[in-house]
Amino acid sequence: MEKLTGRHWSWAAGLLLGLGQMVWIALELAYLPDNSALQVVYGTTGLLLVLLPVLPAVRRHLVAPATR
Repeated sequence: MEKLTGRHWSWAAGLLLGLGQMVWIALELAYLPDNSALQVVYGTTGLLLVLLPVLPAVRRHLVAPATR
């Protein structure tokens, strides 16, 4: 994964986990009749997992060792 992104593997993993969590919550909201406050909490957590790796400071910190 580092060859594709130029970042440490945890950078891509954070993005993928956040996207997966957001898709999961979206499917829950679409298919389950009852809504819960936890869906908001987990949806927000997924959004943060997607947004945090894109911050410039995090991107600089997670540069792959071979490209430093």
